[in-house]
Amino acid sequence: MQRRKFAFLIVGWSTYTDSKFTTYIVKSCLQQVPELQLTPGNQKRDFIHVHDVVSAYSLLLKQLPTNFPWFREFEIGTGTTTTVRHFVELVHQLSQSGTKLYFGAIPHREHEIMESIANISELRKLGWNHKISLQQGIKYAIMNEKNRNRLN
Repeated sequence: MQRRKFAFLIVGWSTYTDSKFTTYIVKSCLQQVPELQLTPGNQKRDFIHVHDVVSAYSLLLKQLPTNFPWFREFEIGTGTTTTVRHFVELVHQLSQSGTKLYFGAIPHREHEIMESIANISELRKLGWNHKISLQQGIKYAIMNEKNRNRLN
């Protein structure tokens, strides 16, 4: 199994760009598209809300430059993984979508990263932890997308 050292999917304000997976799923479910053809969804991702990313960066910027050597790497995420399938099913449920979900309708991409998780031990040493749960982040994304559509 390939494991990516550091990557995360942001849930939240990223709904302004249609090219992102999280945005695509939220918008598709809200728009009640007839169906979504998906991979089996067993890939694991470290989903994090954009506000938590900002709070981590803010903490790090307040620490610099006195508390760290010239270069130091920090990974940002929740430190936990969720399957893509669970994420999609949660969006589907919370958006009350009638879209049919066809998991396994398309294969994984070639060289698909099956698990992507951030090691947040260094951030935790500084007292940081994410505050927004996956479910709450999805609720925010749905609400933001609905509000954005009302304004257009």
